[in-house]
Amino acid sequence: MSIESFKLADNEILIVKGENGLLGIAKAKGINKVLIESFEKEIELIVNPEDIIAVSCFSNNEKFISGIACMIYLIREIGIPLISFPKERKTSFIPNMLIAIGKHIILTTKIEPGKERQNMLCVAKDFDNIEIISNNENIILKGIDKIKVKMFKISQFHIQYKNNY
Repeated sequence: MSIESFKLADNEILIVKGENGLLGIAKAKGINKVLIESFEKEIELIVNPEDIIAVSCFSNNEKFISGIACMIYLIREIGIPLISFPKERKTSFIPNMLIAIGKHIILTTKIEPGKERQNMLCVAKDFDNIEIISNNENIILKGIDKIKVKMFKISQFHIQYKNNY
């Protein structure tokens, strides 16, 4: 296991591809809050300039790379609210993509429903026990096994609509 450090431009996403899943990491890039909708209430999460957005996928299918870029775009540029599942949810349902936002995110496969913490993200087993840390300048991956994963950067894509009327 090692510590890897990456410089990311505001429009870049670090993709980490494992045997069983994908991970996308990007800077929060100037957003100051994210709304989290739960079944009981709406929560306002304050986002700091050094925070990062991490998206976890339980598939390593290439189509999810576009899904990660799209999800990050929707959070940063459109401001969609996130959904928080109820504590008593069925553990048999796991969505294809999960999200965490913060300066220090702990990746784990051992999250029990209702016992999550804000800085934890449920991930595929390839990424268990990795920590993602932002130090303003770099994104640091602590505990990563470079032999088991492939890492590369992609640019955030922008969907442009051309009005033909």
